[in-house]
Amino acid sequence: MKHVLLTILILFSLKSFAQLNGAYTVNATLPATSGNYQSIVAAVFDLTQTGGVRPDGGPRNGPNVSGPVIINIANGTYRGKLALTTVVGTSATNTITFKSASNTPTSVIIQDSMTNNANNGIVQISGCSNVIFQRVTIRSMVTGFNVFATGVLIDSFGNNTCNNVKILNCRVGSSWYVNTNTNQQAAIAVRGFQTNTVLNNDTIYNCAYGIFFDGNRGSNNYTPGLTIDSCYFAAVVGSDAFQPLELTMRAM
Repeated sequence: MKHVLLTILILFSLKSFAQLNGAYTVNATLPATSGNYQSIVAAVFDLTQTGGVRPDGGPRNGPNVSGPVIINIANGTYRGKLALTTVVGTSATNTITFKSASNTPTSVIIQDSMTNNANNGIVQISGCSNVIFQRVTIRSMVTGFNVFATGVLIDSFGNNTCNNVKILNCRVGSSWYVNTNTNQQAAIAVRGFQTNTVLNNDTIYNCAYGIFFDGNRGSNNYTPGLTIDSCYFAAVVGSDAFQPLELTMRAM
């Protein structure tokens, strides 16, 4: 009887402290398993949430990580906001990477509708460090004027620490072009103090503002090689823009 109880306790302990480590896929056409998520929302839930059932019904791997994690996303359009909050175990080497499996940004689209909320974002990174988005499209579905819309919100205000966040070779923008001076639409918003934030070789499109910087810029932050396409008011706003700032402008 003691051996049975000990075995149950060990299994419960292993289940309770499971963590992500290695490569996983997101593919809606495959079953939900320990190695495959049917949505990106399910993968983020598994990384960040201590309890509950995975949205796609698959087995839990997390929360948190015990090594570098790569999430390879199959071609397709994925709806839902991604809220990346605290993930224990990340570091400069134990990064979490969301990337297009085909390495084609236009083949993986992450999108959702937006509400009139200044702190929203399709991808909202708040209190999570060591995160990479690579070769994907992040698109806000704006359907009217005067909507606060952000494709990516990197938010370090208050106690939310967001260091070593990278948006690489991505397309970030809006489904609907807005050109009124009362609109606060920005493709990427960076708020608060960060270090090692990199926006590299991204294309920004269909927004009132390309990138909005708000707050202290921190250190070792870079925005090299950005292409700003069809932003009505300004490519970059905010007094704490990252350096060096290299932009290619296209006509509207």
